[in-house]
Amino acid sequence: TMKSLMILPSIILLSLSVAAGAAEFERGRDLLPVFARAHAGEPLRAAAIGGSITQAGGGWIETWLREQFPRAAVTMRNAGMSATGSALGVFRLERDVISAQPDLVLIEFAVNDGGASDEDAIRYTESIVVRLKSLPHPPAIVFVEAAARGGSKRHRHQHIAAHYGLLDIDLQVALDR
Repeated sequence: TMKSLMILPSIILLSLSVAAGAAEFERGRDLLPVFARAHAGEPLRAAAIGGSITQAGGGWIETWLREQFPRAAVTMRNAGMSATGSALGVFRLERDVISAQPDLVLIEFAVNDGGASDEDAIRYTESIVVRLKSLPHPPAIVFVEAAARGGSKRHRHQHIAAHYGLLDIDLQVALDR
């Protein structure tokens, strides 16, 4: 829901604080230099790729980024496309995300990858991460695990986020409560 999306910026900041404070568990560390540059007033380019939940999100993260980094010129590309999972995300990545040369990428495919096999969801999502991290100037990556009634198979994306030390924000916990 839109209300859940509105709390996302606070969860990002809280999760980053927790991740940065745990020496042996440094998930989200790639966000620190991006946020430091934005705090210093350097431009901040962000992109979000996912399905309809991302598409409907509009400018929710852009507003938060502008508030957190008022000296930075913030641009946001919303590459959400209804009814697409990571299998199509792999093919949309260059055109919809990489072409914007983002400093920060949010990935949200947990709900739309629900019908894919574990093997396919992991393969395609990991391909997105590896492609982004192999760029000359790799962006920070945050997984957003959107919530669905009855749950989602978000554990697959959480496994990838943990493997690569990426921040993972799980919105299903809030919905389940």
